[in-house]
Amino acid sequence: MPEVYRRFKEFGPNAIFLDPDQYREIHLSDEQEDMFEQVMSEYGKFSAIKLMDMTHKEAPWKEAYAKADMLISTETMKKFFIKLVDE
Repeated sequence: MPEVYRRFKEFGPNAIFLDPDQYREIHLSDEQEDMFEQVMSEYGKFSAIKLMDMTHKEAPWKEAYAKADMLISTETMKKFFIKLVDE
């Protein structure tokens, strides 16, 4: 998500620390909350650098990097991650 990247890229490989005044509460559906918990359970143990290294080896990132706009489409992500879910 480009807006998320732009918002946090200044932190680079470092932890993201925000003043409490900068937090914005979001509301998730039960399904979204469950997905979030699953993702955090699986990937929350990795550092920012490790996550970057992992994603940069995956097809969606490689394909986007080869394009001028460097955007990863939702369809590309679905095709890639559905294979992981089915394994």
